[in-house]
Amino acid sequence: MIFWNELVKLSERYKVSNDVEIVEKMLKILDPYFKTCARNSMEKAKNVNVFIPYEDFYSNILFSGWKAIEDFKDITESTFKNVILRRIYIAERETWKQYKKSGNKRTDKDGRTYAAAQWTDIEKLDSLPQKMGNYQEVEDISNRVILEEFTQKNRLKGQVIYLLYLGYSCKECCSILNISSSYDAKTRKKMQRIRSEFAEFFNESSK
Repeated sequence: MIFWNELVKLSERYKVSNDVEIVEKMLKILDPYFKTCARNSMEKAKNVNVFIPYEDFYSNILFSGWKAIEDFKDITESTFKNVILRRIYIAERETWKQYKKSGNKRTDKDGRTYAAAQWTDIEKLDSLPQKMGNYQEVEDISNRVILEEFTQKNRLKGQVIYLLYLGYSCKECCSILNISSSYDAKTRKKMQRIRSEFAEFFNESSK
């Protein structure tokens, strides 16, 4: 998107000047994007019968965006876009966690939202030993966000892709995720379809 280039230039100016008006301009540019992210987050919650107000997502994302702009002055190992996307990702997760901790009866009979539990799916996979990953698509933080969106569409397929990223073979993925007890021709075709589906989703999301 063109606005990322403009934001990078503004962030460079802010590093030198510390002009608060530059921050306000950056937030104004980012605001429609923040609102879209907040709406999408609210809709994802609705899809699993969880009510989390748009305002909660938006306020957390807006604050994270402001903090990202401030912190980026001292960040040299990442891009501005990656920092913003990472903070949005964290803000969404933190919003879920707020509701998980609150034990809101509107979300789940036992006081723990099903949707909040879904956030742990990939986190659990993070605890697995990382091998020599060759799935470069999700090394970048912005691409990790795409993987999270893909996982929201189909949790199991997202888990498969993430394990491939960690360096596990398709056969090992099937064993870890209990997809199939034997890695036969039918299972191999299924795994290939998952990889092809993610490649298509990735290409569409990256446009």
